[in-house]
This record gives sequence, C-alpha cells and structure tokens, in this order.
Amino acid sequence: MPDDTQESDPEGELLSPLAKKSRGGQKRKFGAGTAKTSQTIPARLKSLESTVITLKLLIEEQRKTITEQAKTIQEIRGMTKLTGIDSNEFPPLSNSLTRKVVPKQCALYNEVAKRNPKVVEVSNRLDLVTDIIQFNKKSCTAVIENLPDSKEESQIVQDKSFISKFALDCALPIPVEIFRVKCKNESSVSRPTKVRFGSQVERDDFLKGFYGSWVNYSGRKVGPRPVRARRDMTREELNVLFAIRKEVYDANAKAGIIKFAVHDLKIVELKTPRPLPQAKPLPPASSTTPAATASHA
Repeated sequence: MPDDTQESDPEGELLSPLAKKSRGGQKRKFGAGTAKTSQTIPARLKSLESTVITLKLLIEEQRKTITEQAKTIQEIRGMTKLTGIDSNEFPPLSNSLTRKVVPKQCALYNEVAKRNPKVVEVSNRLDLVTDIIQFNKKSCTAVIENLPDSKEESQIVQDKSFISKFALDCALPIPVEIFRVKCKNESSVSRPTKVRFGSQVERDDFLKGFYGSWVNYSGRKVGPRPVRARRDMTREELNVLFAIRKEVYDANAKAGIIKFAVHDLKIVELKTPRPLPQAKPLPPASSTTPAATASHA
C-alpha cells in the first residue's frame, strides 16, 4: 500500500494531514483556476501580437540602419583607395579627446542640419578624408628628438651624413630625406629632426631598432637629454603625447625611479624599473651642442 500511495501521489500531498482537502474543495480550486486562465488567454494573445509587431518594426529599422552603414563603409573604403591606404590597416581616427575644438555653429546652421542630416554627414566625411590624407603623409616619416643642433646652415648636411652612417652601421633602413623642423619656440635649443623613408614598413623597422641600436652606438651624439625617435604625428596627437609625457614624468619623479614609459600614445609599466638619470646642466648659449626640445620623457 505505501508504494501504491507514492506512485499515485508523487508530490506527497496525501501523506500530510495539512494537504488533505474535501473533494468539493478540490473541485472549487480547479474550477476557479481554469476560469481564471481562460479569462487571461485573450489578453495574453493580444500582448503577444503587440510584441511581435514591435519586433517586426525593430527588425525593419535595423535593416535600414545596416543598409545605410554598408553604404558608408563602401564610401570609406573608396576613400582609402584614393589615398593609397590599405583598408586592412585603417588609421586611427581622431576622437572627442583629440579633435580640435570646433567653433559653435550658429542657430541657422543647426536648424538647417536638423532638416537635412546630409549637411552634417558631408562635413564629417570631409573631416575623415582630412585625417586620412594627413595620416598618409606622415605614415613614412619618423622624428628624432633631442639630437644636438648647432642652428647653423651646415647642420642639415651634418644630419644627413651622421644619420645615414648610423643607419648603415646598425643595419637599419636608410632614410631618403632628412631635415630639421622649425620650432615655434625660438628659445628651443634643438629642433626635431624628421627622417622620411620609402615606405611605412621601412619607417616602422627603423623605429623598432632605433633605441637598441642607439644606446650601443659608439658614435652617438650625447646631449643634456636622451635622444629618442617616434613616428611623425598630427598636432592633435602631439597634444595628447605631451600630456601623457607630463603625467609619466610626474609619476616617475614621485616614485624616485623610471617605472613608467611612453610607447607611442600609450603608458606602459616597465618590468625592470631604472634609476632616474642625473640632471645635466644646459650648455652655454654659444655652445654648438645645445640641449633638446622641452618635451618630457
């Protein structure tokens, strides 16, 4: 008998005195539940129909968005072909942190832009093309900072001879063009040196091998600040670079060691910190080996 009871009552309700109810009570319970369920079925169906309609509309909107974005992507790819940039190596675009401050548009322009969104789209595309063209121009150029500068006309000839020999001795790509860049700050004791290569690959190989080759090069020129190389950057990127360098400089000074370094536009923590270099006095104004630019390490 116990076995039969368990099979007919899997929930065990009949084994508990509290679970026992009269047959009439059970009928009333089941009847009420069935009536309640039957009353909510139309409402549930109506809710489901409304949900299906909403989902269909959302899917249609998503399809329209995908179609518009696909057209924009095709246009961008066409721009990259015109500028000679490989679409697989798309350049980093300026964002809200690096974009130049745009003057506030007038009320009439804002009103026109609301009525015709193409006005803003075309403007954004022009900004995009400008970024791509500027990036493409700088993609084959590196910048050597803090290289001693005599400020004389013969400095260009000296730079070409020295840098070409350095690249040849260290098995690095040899630049096709070398020149100094004028500084806005006339008191700057060392102008940046730009070195242009035949391709971006050569530029990148030069930058990758520069530091290790320079610190071991017996003929390197030594100034008050360490000589270093980076890729050529836009003005917006330079503003970010200088801000990051300042943060790293302050953090290292606070730690009392060189714990952080700047690689391109990223801050990295060194696995093996180095001691801070001792400050070197700036040379007199008449010296032919002046200090480098005022950017922080």
